[in-house]
Amino acid sequence: MSGRTRRAVDGLRWARVADAPPFMAAPKKLRKQSQQAGLVYEAKVAEYLRLRYGEERIIHGPWLEYQDEWGHGWAQPDILILPDGAEKPLVICECKLTFTKRAAESKLRSTYLPLVREVYPGLDYRTVQACKNLSRSAIGQRTVITNIGDVYHAPHKEGYLVWNWIPRAL
Repeated sequence: MSGRTRRAVDGLRWARVADAPPFMAAPKKLRKQSQQAGLVYEAKVAEYLRLRYGEERIIHGPWLEYQDEWGHGWAQPDILILPDGAEKPLVICECKLTFTKRAAESKLRSTYLPLVREVYPGLDYRTVQACKNLSRSAIGQRTVITNIGDVYHAPHKEGYLVWNWIPRAL
């Protein structure tokens, strides 16, 4: 990967859920304070989703290993919500404390979506950015929902939604 930690998947050859995390995964104690706060928010989102949809439908932080035209790679979507029957899509969720206009959407569409399609073929998919804080750029730019259940019914721009969720105690 020539030193880059994130890249778009291009010319995907294969992808699978990894048996173990990659050796380069940073220990949580070495992360910056802002990154720690983001991980706390992500854990709260995952906990809420487990309570809402059940433990068996939520996959928190799966490591995906893949091979594409750039070589061997690793990716870790924040949360996957597995479908409950054929009528609901698989939801790929990227968690951010504050809405990011392009970064999360780009990562969801260019990296995670192609990998998840390979690992879980034949399904419909939605991508969601979960965020605690919305910026003005989010309003009017994207479909914003406040109830994650709306991911299955809300109008969306090519399967991408912003879920504004504020935990009761963060």
